[in-house]
Amino acid sequence: GIHLGPDEAVKYQKYLIEQMEELDTFVQARIDEPKPPMMSPARGPGYRPSAEEDPLNAWVWKCRIEGESDGLLAGKTASYKDHIAVAGIPMSFGAFALEGFIPDFDATVVNRVLKEGGTIIGKNVMNGLSGGFGTGGGIGDYGRPLNPHNHDHVTGGSSSGSAAAVSAGEVDISFGGDQGGSIRIPAAYSGIVGHKPTFGLLSHFGIGFGSDQSIDYTGPLTRTVEDAAAALQATAGHDPNDPRQTRDVPASIDLLSGLTGGVSGLRVGVLKEGFDDAEADVRDLVMAAVNVLAEAGADISNVSVPEHHAIGAAQAALTGEGALAIFKTGFFGAFSRTYYPASIITTINK
Repeated sequence: GIHLGPDEAVKYQKYLIEQMEELDTFVQARIDEPKPPMMSPARGPGYRPSAEEDPLNAWVWKCRIEGESDGLLAGKTASYKDHIAVAGIPMSFGAFALEGFIPDFDATVVNRVLKEGGTIIGKNVMNGLSGGFGTGGGIGDYGRPLNPHNHDHVTGGSSSGSAAAVSAGEVDISFGGDQGGSIRIPAAYSGIVGHKPTFGLLSHFGIGFGSDQSIDYTGPLTRTVEDAAAALQATAGHDPNDPRQTRDVPASIDLLSGLTGGVSGLRVGVLKEGFDDAEADVRDLVMAAVNVLAEAGADISNVSVPEHHAIGAAQAALTGEGALAIFKTGFFGAFSRTYYPASIITTINK
């Protein structure tokens, strides 16, 4: 309904062209955001190990990055599930489609391990894109890591390579990811310790391909409880780069001193519904462990939660909605108020 004369049309056209040019300048602008501080910035590129060097198929990449000379993790080696960013080291998320991507910053759990004296020796095979929710551990382009105890048995997933490497004694500590058992299940299948920390206690900054921010966790897999406690104590605490830490998180925690008091008075619940589908030998082994705790002074209670069997449908709906928000923002950027890893977002969205 707007009528323009010839002169007005020319002026309006010129105005629109100028506006489009200004918009294009804005769109094309590239401002380098300061990267998070990095320990041990000088590091070699590492290499993809051969089958002879990696008979369990536990490793995507080998490297060696030395941390500080002392600290809680001095003398310990560490590795990471291949969805955790280590600057200068390839990161595939378990998929050939993303092979060749090299992050330019460290995840917080990488930075803090180096600060506490740990030595990083590589990245571990994982279920592709963290899929599988604790299943066999072979759902990924890099194949199935073998269970060190029996190659015909699965390692569990999705932190499958981490569990295999730790169980075989190839690394002391490996950090995995857990949304539906992906630390705890491979740890159990491989006979090691796997810890899923309290939500928000361990920073999730620099870790990709989760499902829903409210259930995305990272945590250590180790051969001993002492190593798990040291790894968590070294890496836990408030992180200004982690947008998920929306509640008060202490700057640090003390876990190692709590390992000396025994379990007397510790309250342990045994979930009745958790054993309904368990095989007899598995149930017997778990109950044997419960009896050991009872003999050591723990207070054991049998607990029934009938909703345990009904939660599956609700979980699928809630996590699916959360995953959609993550997917729409390139797996890293949802609700982010801190450093935005543009290099990873660009790679994922190709």
